[in-house]
Amino acid sequence: MVAKAVGIKKMSKSQSELWQEKLLRNYTDKQLVECLDCGRMFRQVGSHVVQKHGYKTAKMYRLKHGLDYKSGILPDDLRAIKAQHVRCNGTIKNLAKGEIYRFKKGDGRASKIVSSYFKYKRMNKNMGVK
Repeated sequence: MVAKAVGIKKMSKSQSELWQEKLLRNYTDKQLVECLDCGRMFRQVGSHVVQKHGYKTAKMYRLKHGLDYKSGILPDDLRAIKAQHVRCNGTIKNLAKGEIYRFKKGDGRASKIVSSYFKYKRMNKNMGVK
């Protein structure tokens, strides 16, 4: 009551702090991934870094921190759940159909693509990585 009388509002936790506490209560450390920029824990860190740390893509975050930039950063249990969804909703059939278009080691078509190295260098330059 005294706080209201002198015009001081009681400090309340932000929505993100409450969400962070809920995550930590409901999941173990193995079920969460740490953001390397702020140290907070998330189920999927990729969407967090785009929204809160100004990365254009989660791939740029992975490149900056020297992580495998071709695969997502997910805890093992969430990766298994997503794999199960792919099998159940029919996406696996589409992936199987596209197998003939994938590059294989020594494939002559693969040598025609030269942009990946330059794109990687350009992304690093934009992020200030040498």
